[in-house]
Amino acid sequence: MYRTAFDEYGELFLKQGREHFIKKCAILCVIKLKFRSSGRKKVIRFKNFGRKGKHAEEIAIRRIENEENGGEWTATRVEMYISFSPCNNCCERIADFIAKHPGCCVRIAFSCLYRYTEEIHCEALRKLKLNQEITRLDVFKAADWRLLRFRGHLHLSPYARENMNRWDGIWRDRLTAILNPMLPEDSDIHHEDNLI
Repeated sequence: MYRTAFDEYGELFLKQGREHFIKKCAILCVIKLKFRSSGRKKVIRFKNFGRKGKHAEEIAIRRIENEENGGEWTATRVEMYISFSPCNNCCERIADFIAKHPGCCVRIAFSCLYRYTEEIHCEALRKLKLNQEITRLDVFKAADWRLLRFRGHLHLSPYARENMNRWDGIWRDRLTAILNPMLPEDSDIHHEDNLI
């Protein structure tokens, strides 16, 4: 039986919103780009922390735009793994990015919700979910935790994994209530197909 181990990125995903709230956000990105003239493809992976005045999503989008090198490359797929869901401003920034990149598939997974009791952030998530290019807007699932392990950021003990599953369920229920505000709060209907 092994113990839980993590680096500074894994720690944020492990603890954020799981009985702790840390004033810091981590993001891991996987970006697929295509060279406009030849169709050649490349994959870029990077990680970053948000910092004062700039959220992690904003930093990630700037990095993607830099990788596009003035339009020589174009992003065709963006996967964001974040320790918080996007805030209102970041949702708008992501929507702007999508508008400039028609056909770019965007997938966003997060380990907990950012200020989920404030309607401005809830409404922003609902609007973002309606965007046709967003193919996933969801709380972490087992595959996302495995990705963190594969990248060497986080190794969960069996007890920690059980705890993660419990918290993932709590956050997924809250996200479902936000994205489907007409459902009664005690509804046991889960629209997981709509969240993938």
